[in-house]
Amino acid sequence: MNKFIELYSKNLTYRKLYLANLVSRLGDMLEIVAITIFMYKLTNSALLTGLTMVISVIPNILFAPIAGALVDHYINYRLLCWTSIGRCILVLWVPIAIYLDIITFWQIYIIGFCVSIFETIFTSAHNTIIPLFIAEEDLGTAFSFLKSGTDSIQIIGLMLGGIIVSVLGPSISIILDSLSFFITALILINVFGKVKEIEKRDRNIFKESMEGLFYIKQISLLMILFFTGFIINITIVPINLYIPVILNENNVVSGFLSGLLFASAPTGMFIGSISFPYFEKSINDKNRFILSILFMLIGFVILYIYSFMYLYSIAFLIIGFAISISFITAMVKIQILTDRDFLGRVNALNTAVSLIGVPIAYLIAGTMIDFNGLKMWFLGSIILLSLTVIVLPFTNWRIIKETNNDENCNY
Repeated sequence: MNKFIELYSKNLTYRKLYLANLVSRLGDMLEIVAITIFMYKLTNSALLTGLTMVISVIPNILFAPIAGALVDHYINYRLLCWTSIGRCILVLWVPIAIYLDIITFWQIYIIGFCVSIFETIFTSAHNTIIPLFIAEEDLGTAFSFLKSGTDSIQIIGLMLGGIIVSVLGPSISIILDSLSFFITALILINVFGKVKEIEKRDRNIFKESMEGLFYIKQISLLMILFFTGFIINITIVPINLYIPVILNENNVVSGFLSGLLFASAPTGMFIGSISFPYFEKSINDKNRFILSILFMLIGFVILYIYSFMYLYSIAFLIIGFAISISFITAMVKIQILTDRDFLGRVNALNTAVSLIGVPIAYLIAGTMIDFNGLKMWFLGSIILLSLTVIVLPFTNWRIIKETNNDENCNY
């Protein structure tokens, strides 16, 4: 904690990025609650409501290579600010259309798609800037507390969003989301401070996108981290789908037990995030990553063997804890391995690969649960994670890359 306080107080760039991330994520949570509730009331269809999330993921997958190249090509505070302003204007149209009584679900789909394009660019730029202004030995602390802040603000945002929507209606919640993007832009003005901006390159962005793909293929550990993240996402993404099924199968009507299950995974993620600096010091990257996946495996074994509600809660807590440890370990390793000229493209493609697992996971999990029951999906997750834990010890986590001085360094 002392290391984080020192980093936060002395590094103006990190402080602004940290605050901007909290404000932006709070707005996102308010919007998720409001849009989900409003879309269901508008369409009376769970399928059309669920498509909102699917459509918002598509740009992250399709435009990630271009967004990453754009970030590497032209990264400065204006890119962060303009993408925030763009999201602000787009989101603001929804409550205006609701007020004018001209809103349709197609408008929400289109706006969600466009907002996601800006989000892809913003996230790539945000993650790329951090390692440019923070020493390598401080990256673990920087990303762990950024993740813990995100986890805590998401819990607060979901609770606050439910209250605001129930008391004031979805329009107010969406307006607050739009305002959060505007505040984010204000925070990020001149975020680079006195540090020299990255030199602009007169290169073709599409060509740079392909160069980014070729660069990743050359570094086997990046490929391993990307693929492992994809596997992990397939198993953990449907957690929100598990809980309603568990409640229904066990005939649970208790609000306390329901809230306990929904809060367990986010709580575990928060604990994992704030405890990461300790594990970073005591366990090397490879072993820490493998142990985190092993903990996920233990969580799914508990879910598969037992049918006791409080054990389900403990299992979700363990899985949430392991998610944070594995995510931060992979994120820090990726920043260290990647040359600065390729950071934007690598971060964007990492996000895209992870998100590809989202629709796949929901499709497979939903089908298996409907036809074979929840336990069968847990068994499938156990097999997938077991294979990952068996293979990872044989992977090489040491890599030689060239520095600007054409010298070789081991990582």
